[in-house]
Amino acid sequence: MTSESGKVMKAYPTEVKNQKLSVGGFEPDLILLNNDFSSGYPKKLDGLTQPILPSHKMGWHTRRKNEHFIHYNRLAKELADILGVDAWSLQIQTEVMEHVNFDDEASLQKLAAVTEKMLREIGEAYAARKIKRKPFVFIKSNTGTYGMGIMVVHDAKEVLNMNRRTKNKMAMGKNGLTTESVVIQEGVPTTAVIDKLTAEPVIYLAGTDLIGGFLRTHTERGDEENLNSKGMVFRKLCMTDLKNMRTLLKHEDDEPCDDDPETVLEQSYGMIARLSALATGLEIKDHIR
Repeated sequence: MTSESGKVMKAYPTEVKNQKLSVGGFEPDLILLNNDFSSGYPKKLDGLTQPILPSHKMGWHTRRKNEHFIHYNRLAKELADILGVDAWSLQIQTEVMEHVNFDDEASLQKLAAVTEKMLREIGEAYAARKIKRKPFVFIKSNTGTYGMGIMVVHDAKEVLNMNRRTKNKMAMGKNGLTTESVVIQEGVPTTAVIDKLTAEPVIYLAGTDLIGGFLRTHTERGDEENLNSKGMVFRKLCMTDLKNMRTLLKHEDDEPCDDDPETVLEQSYGMIARLSALATGLEIKDHIR
């Protein structure tokens, strides 16, 4: 193949021999996997003696978002108790609904009831903490979808009044897989703003070390919408870039904090990222003995 810059590249098929995978005669010591295997994985990977990271057995054919957040919320509660802070600030309310059918009225009624209950509970939590904002939730497939099959709901009636286009969008996930399980999850407004665009940080870790990340922005989406959609723009995020996000840090009187913003934001985002990584480790422990 010839690249845009004129460089010639060769692509080799993989082959398995003597329980080892090789590519064009090259036999790697480690296989770094970059495929979520939503539709299942090649069975030839099962017998390999080389380590595969992350495990091919932990793709979206096995993982479920609600399981991840069960572990995450438990860890967040433990950490909050240690720090002596409100656990609600770290946790994310999540419910799961199995056997959902977006073409069945009874199924939508059940989904609307769960949604209404969560909106009411979030509203009560807001009132107790004097948060003057209307609560909202995300309804999304319980498996990975690359931002597909997600809707934002401010009122349970929106579930019952879905039009055909929305129903079709919610019923079908990545690779044309039918959505049969969904999570209803508390919506958390995206507070970061870069160049007047709502921006959500994504943090990368190597083990438990923060090594950077990126910012996802969208020119046509607001702070309560899914930014992982067509039209999104990625921007670099180094830990030093957090200095430019000082407006995120304010006291109750709306005055900027005196604390070093780089340190505070790195610790905040880093803490959440580490909790998520630990939760993923517990998922792996559950599924791979």
